[in-house]
This record gives sequence, structure tokens and C-alpha cells, in this order.
Amino acid sequence: MLAAGAVACGGAREDPMTPSSSREEAYALTLEQRCDDGEQERCVELGVRMLDGDSVEHDEIRGVDLLEAACHSGHASGCHALGQAYDAGTGVSADTSRAMELYSRACAMKDHRACLLAGQQHLRGELAPSDPEQASTYLRVACDEGDLLDACVELADLLERGEGVPRDAEAARALRRRACDAGLDGACERSAEDR
Repeated sequence: MLAAGAVACGGAREDPMTPSSSREEAYALTLEQRCDDGEQERCVELGVRMLDGDSVEHDEIRGVDLLEAACHSGHASGCHALGQAYDAGTGVSADTSRAMELYSRACAMKDHRACLLAGQQHLRGELAPSDPEQASTYLRVACDEGDLLDACVELADLLERGEGVPRDAEAARALRRRACDAGLDGACERSAEDR
């Protein structure tokens, strides 16, 4: 059996795992077609790629339009990506209130990464007023329902300090152990400190 990229029969073989511009262009066309056929997840992917100029023409207006349509049709990932656009001011004027609204909406639709972002923003007070209680609500959803270990560690920090939630050192230790056991970088050091 030949390794990918090996020479066979006198000619070089293209590695199927290496992206090529022609494959990327074909994939972008497929995205366009599938989006046109109503596959909202493909519209979200296409919208994000258009905002970034990733393998498609850089078109921020169309990218935002695709994300808005996906969000309005009830796709959590569209709301999440649109929130990131408002957060960064990509394709739209930066609007932190709108970004938080979209993260919250995506979280309510079970986009757990959006829950993590909303919780972090409430912790840091960057897009929303600092509110550890609200942060803990979002982080708990991201940790318990989404199994996002970063959210579990941040929730553990709040539980340890009793910030926004009743102080619960044992629950904090359990969350850190969970993150450590799952292999999250840095979680094991904090878990060892808890012992």
C-alpha cells in the first residue's frame, strides 16, 4: 500500500487530505448550491466563509445576510456566528448589545459554545454588565448540557469564590476533576491544588 503523496506508476499522487484550490473552489460551489437549496447549516458556513474571504469571494454584506436569514429561521449556529460578527464589527457596525442578544438567543437554542461566550462576557463585563450570577447560569448550561470543559472550570472558579452562586468548594473540586480527567490543559494543576 502506498502512502499518501507517494509516487506510483511514474507520476506523483495528490494527497487527498491536502486542500487544493480547485477542491476548495468546488466545495465553495457545493456550499452555494446547498445553501440555495435551503440547507441553513451550509448557509451559515458560507456566510462565515464570505465574512472571512475563506475560499470564496470576500463579501461581508452577503455573509451577514446569510447569517441573519439562518438565525431568523431558527438556526442556533447562525445566531452564534452573527453574534460574533457584531462582537468583532465584521460586516456590521460593532454592537455589543446585539452580540449579547444573539449569543443569548443561540444559547437558548442549545448552541452551547454561545452559552460559554455569553457566560464569559458576563464575567468580564465586556459585552454586558459584569454579572457573576448571570454568568453562572450560562456557564452551567455550557458545562452540564454542552460538556464544555472550559465552562466547567470557569463555573468552578465562581463556586469556589461564592461569586454569583452559593460558595461550594466540593462542587468546584468535582468540576475541576471532571475537566482534568477529560484532559483539559491546565485543569489538572488546579485540581491538584484543590486536594
